[in-house]
Amino acid sequence: MFERNGIVVMVIPPDAEGHPLSCGVMATVGRSTSPADLTAAVSAAFGRQPGSGEAAGAPVWELEAGQVVAVARDDEGGVLFTFWYPRAAAH
Repeated sequence: MFERNGIVVMVIPPDAEGHPLSCGVMATVGRSTSPADLTAAVSAAFGRQPGSGEAAGAPVWELEAGQVVAVARDDEGGVLFTFWYPRAAAH
């Protein structure tokens, strides 16, 4: 886990239950930022819209080379970006 200027980055190793290596980035947005505004900003940053799937209720984007990212926001403005490669994806 690393922290710099209020942004926390975590690297989570694969586990025995089959969860792949993942990376999480935690940040904050203003409490008044709506989920739709956050989704629009993330879509603009990634240059694509989220796919039809979700992870624990959060929208999921498929990035280059099969990597995926879920973006979850809590009521206090905390945002968690979780990046991973699905088990079947070549990487």
